[in-house]
Amino acid sequence: MNIKYCLRNVTTIFLLFLLSCKKLVEVEAPINQLVTETVFKDSADATAAVVGMYTSMMQFSTTVNFASGAITIYSGLAGDELQTTSTNAAVMNFHANAVSPENSLNYDLWRYAYEIIYQANACIEGLSASESLKTSVKNQLLGEAKIIRAFFYFNLVNLYGGVPLVTTINYKKNAVMPRNSIDEVYEQIVRDLKDAESTLSSGYVTSGRLRPNRFTANAFLARVYLFQKQWVNAELEATKVINAGIYNLETDLSNVFLKTSKESIWQMPPLQSPLGLAECRQFVPLGTAIPVYPITEFLRNSFENSDQRKLKWLSTRISNGFTYYIPFKYKLRTSSTADEHYIILRLAEQYLIRAEAKTYQNDLGNAIADINTIRRRAGLTDTTASSQLNILSLIAHERHIELFCEWGHRWYDLKRTETISSVLAINKPAWQSTDALFPIPFNEIQLNPYLIQNPGY
Repeated sequence: MNIKYCLRNVTTIFLLFLLSCKKLVEVEAPINQLVTETVFKDSADATAAVVGMYTSMMQFSTTVNFASGAITIYSGLAGDELQTTSTNAAVMNFHANAVSPENSLNYDLWRYAYEIIYQANACIEGLSASESLKTSVKNQLLGEAKIIRAFFYFNLVNLYGGVPLVTTINYKKNAVMPRNSIDEVYEQIVRDLKDAESTLSSGYVTSGRLRPNRFTANAFLARVYLFQKQWVNAELEATKVINAGIYNLETDLSNVFLKTSKESIWQMPPLQSPLGLAECRQFVPLGTAIPVYPITEFLRNSFENSDQRKLKWLSTRISNGFTYYIPFKYKLRTSSTADEHYIILRLAEQYLIRAEAKTYQNDLGNAIADINTIRRRAGLTDTTASSQLNILSLIAHERHIELFCEWGHRWYDLKRTETISSVLAINKPAWQSTDALFPIPFNEIQLNPYLIQNPGY
């Protein structure tokens, strides 16, 4: 990875946020001295450094990056959720499952992820070394930084497979790191999330659910354990969130993605009011403009006719006499009051995680109860599925419909259930099993001779 580039951007972002908080620091110090000896002596500066990561994640509301729409869009194109009317070759290659190691958008995914991982590492090192911060402040900030690092590694390992596990800001060491195994990356993710669970409180430190609390760690752990097929642990963590007494499913689907959503566990606001979220601006065109990312016919036909999610979370646009269906979970291209927040974790997923974990443990009755909770909210009748195989098939369907065009859920689910080739080969004649992983960017392999490319590239 381009270590010098990452370090330069980390330094810039730290300084911009400290300046925005009207707390000046010396800029001549090297990054390790800046972080360890200066920023983390003062709680306001330390908080600003951690909050800076959220701003880096969202970047600008007019463009997409790793954490503000890119994962949703590129995995949706590579899978069976989205098609594109774009003539941009880099975009079209995702839909054709022909992503080149030189693809600029793929490079941006990798680069932005490691930029923020560097920020998280800098915060974790600085906070851990600080002897002046209050324990409560230090614990909160450490927990947030570790959740952010876990978030990026979770997505990286599902997009690329094993990746370099960078956990320090030692650029000499990091510049020649090989790829760690998938298991090693997941071990680090679990460590970070369990550390966060132990240091974060159950309450939120903001008026909204913008900075993680302890249940954010539990919700993320539930997802990670599901991917690792640790059914008992997945059920346990999901139950902690469901029984927390803080979260409730929204009865009106139109409220799920608002900043006031009762089922939101972790969310982030748009940064450039009155502009809406970047993902919304990519999906929802102005006027009669042709949508750039309409959904596929396969996704549209996957909804049951009476499913309220089809009515509330899809919309149509007519252009040149042709009707396009678009994702419409986020509806506001502009909003002076930032009514929509970008939801990273929400309660509905936890019910589906628990249902799947219970099914694999042969607790079929309780699994069905969780599935029906989601189906009833969508205006559907209770399921008649009764066998383990049929219930698992229904859960896969409900995850597809409930979580469509959100954070790569469909793409990741097809891979973890080992059904990706059998499903995508039907509608994608050029599909190869090696397309399930994106390529390591060529620029990174040039910089680090220890990086090995994924098969098929």
